[in-house]
Amino acid sequence: MPARLNRSEDHDTWQAITQCVPTATPEARFRGVLRSEEAQTDLERLAEQARESRVAVLCFEKDESRCHRQVVLETVRKRAAVPVLPLT
Repeated sequence: MPARLNRSEDHDTWQAITQCVPTATPEARFRGVLRSEEAQTDLERLAEQARESRVAVLCFEKDESRCHRQVVLETVRKRAAVPVLPLT
């Protein structure tokens, strides 16, 4: 079963990181979020699923430039040692 994100906790984490590193790029701040224990657990679960079967990682961002999916996919690619292909 896919991991469910607690949007209020994610928002709180995001705000805390943004306030600590206000000059960091959005990607750098997102990488900071991914260092959390919860995110590491979720990334490992995603990598494990990717080793076993085909998975799709989607984004709800309206503006593609605000999507951080590539950061997640880069991490999964390294952990699972599987090819990551764009949806066509």
